[in-house]
Amino acid sequence: MKNQLFRSAGLICALLLAGSGTSPAEYVVYRGTTTVNAIVLNYLLSTGITSQFRSAQRLQQIGIYSSLGNDGYALYTLDNRMRQAFKSTGTFTKGGPTIFPNYNGSGRGFEIHKQFNQKWFEDIPGLGDTEDISHRKTGTFGGSRSLIRLPAAGFFIEAAPRLSGFHTHTLCSEDFGINSLVAAGYAPGRFFQVNSSRSTFRLDLRLTDQANDLGGSLANAIQVTEAYLALRSYVIVNVDPLP
Repeated sequence: MKNQLFRSAGLICALLLAGSGTSPAEYVVYRGTTTVNAIVLNYLLSTGITSQFRSAQRLQQIGIYSSLGNDGYALYTLDNRMRQAFKSTGTFTKGGPTIFPNYNGSGRGFEIHKQFNQKWFEDIPGLGDTEDISHRKTGTFGGSRSLIRLPAAGFFIEAAPRLSGFHTHTLCSEDFGINSLVAAGYAPGRFFQVNSSRSTFRLDLRLTDQANDLGGSLANAIQVTEAYLALRSYVIVNVDPLP
């Protein structure tokens, strides 16, 4: 269940190029939290019993994505007790956010992030077919954009100082229930799980400035973020890309 919570959380999106008077900065860095409350109904054919489980988890995360609308990203989910940072990198399949221009007459935009609203199937290796678990995630995530100065890089960008929102992630299988006593983690039965998450992120001006002072690429942003984590004794653990 831990991996599902890490994957359900989610932050990474893309911003559009800033308006007149700004420079073409690239990758920006955000820090924030995602709180996930999970409810699971689980039935195992072997026992004939349906059980209900509840859990809650507060995830601290660092997200990197393009301010120009490019699709590369990196997301770090932190385990403060073990001093580990679970790193997911990849490219978005749905592009950047939807931008509503001239939000409230401000001359700036408002961004709605859509990468996390989707449906997909998960395969349990060695069991059933290739569509063993159905996933559906819906919700909203975004914020109003402002003109932000990067002092070391020497220019301004348009970005959202704050991003917030919520998502509901539903997982279910009609053929398999969750069974931690077997190697696959699943056994004949069925389960239904709902993860309700709320996220709040703020632009990390210092790391964003450092990344763009170096050139503003995804590699630059990863470099300064991982240097920041290394100074705090975090070990990077690579995990799968976001679904």
